[in-house]
Amino acid sequence: MDYELTLKYLGDDWYQATYFLIRDDGLANKDAKTKTFSVISRYNKALLGHIRWYVPWRQYIFSPMSGIILDKTCLRELSELVNYLTTVHREKNKESRMKKKYPNKKWD
Repeated sequence: MDYELTLKYLGDDWYQATYFLIRDDGLANKDAKTKTFSVISRYNKALLGHIRWYVPWRQYIFSPMSGIILDKTCLRELSELVNYLTTVHREKNKESRMKKKYPNKKWD
């Protein structure tokens, strides 16, 4: 990756951004290939929305709850996180496809 996230790991699948928390909710179901995440306000613990894989766009997206307002810091951090998750997922899939295509090659 060419960049690092500004999130702080809190343990037990929780991460902290400037104004919100991210909870790694894991796979949506037993057949899912991507994770879902809850975005929660640091101040009043309200659910702000979810980050999930959006199949038609083939990328992670932020799906906000109705009526939430985000400032530029929140938008930037959410954008960085969505971009990071999408990049990691694509690299993982690319590696998996290469291993299937070239099964005899030695992979580290």
